[in-house]
Amino acid sequence: MLHHRPVGPLRVAYPVRPFLVTLIALALTAVGLGRPAWIAPPPCAAAADVSTGRDYDPCSRHALEQAEMERGVNRAVLAFREAFMHRDLDAYAALLADDFVFRFAPEDAAPGLPDTLDRAGELRFARNLFQGGAVSGAPPAERIELEVELQERVAAPRGGVTRRVRCSVMTHLRVHLRGGGEFRVDGPVVFEFRREGSEVAVWRLVEWVDHSGEGQSLAIEAPAAHAWAGRAGSQLAR
Repeated sequence: MLHHRPVGPLRVAYPVRPFLVTLIALALTAVGLGRPAWIAPPPCAAAADVSTGRDYDPCSRHALEQAEMERGVNRAVLAFREAFMHRDLDAYAALLADDFVFRFAPEDAAPGLPDTLDRAGELRFARNLFQGGAVSGAPPAERIELEVELQERVAAPRGGVTRRVRCSVMTHLRVHLRGGGEFRVDGPVVFEFRREGSEVAVWRLVEWVDHSGEGQSLAIEAPAAHAWAGRAGSQLAR
């Protein structure tokens, strides 16, 4: 059974296995009453896999790598949110892989301009939004509110180790502009993260695929916000 625990506005799915339940199970076993069927086995205890007839060890290398992957991706999604909310260009740059690419939704690509942005182009846009303002003269953000809902992960193991994960994420963005005005965007995106590093794993964002045309809600207040809202406008602002 899965529940969704909010970590700030980041909602992460996690299995229910409370410490208290495990403690009760250990106490009952100690007094000879055995473990009730409704109590799950403690972490890192081998158990029979009824589907294969083989033992399953949650402390096996595969299980530990899976848990590490989930934690790493969760942290990366949270780091994305924090970088935008704090308008922290350095933190955002640290999250992006060297070969990062942003892919515009087909309906949002501006005529005559590329339908992708590389890392330098994305950071130029973030610098304008966070600090300097759009080239059109639109003011930068004074405050950014962002909620991200991690809805699905699809891992792509290579050599037995998961090094790339595609995530479906619903974003809820509200930007308050300096001097007044704001815009709000709600819509789905796909993030692809890549595991980098050998001893200390770091998950970086390597691809951002915009699906804002699918189920997006857009609200604009003040004419200046038009330079930022919508990917065609923001592409020109970059």
